[in-house]
Amino acid sequence: MTIENNSVQPAPAVAAKPAAKTAAKPAKVKPTPEGNYKVLTGIDDSEFCARVSDHLKHGWELYGSVAATFNGKSVILAQPLVRKKKLKRKK
Repeated sequence: MTIENNSVQPAPAVAAKPAAKTAAKPAKVKPTPEGNYKVLTGIDDSEFCARVSDHLKHGWELYGSVAATFNGKSVILAQPLVRKKKLKRKK
């Protein structure tokens, strides 16, 4: 009677290759300092309300309704705004 050794041999160790350095370059987009649309976000407090009011006084309008979420500690709000359209003057 013969006994065979059927043990599994581990694969030979292979050195890991470093990750390829092909990071995508960011697109060149010129940011507009004051666009026509923005979303104010923040904790639901008087400071957030004051920021929204300040924007309304400086030519912005509410766009849609406020969104709210709870992060386990505070209520977080998001209010979209659009810049008021300027009327074209007739000559």
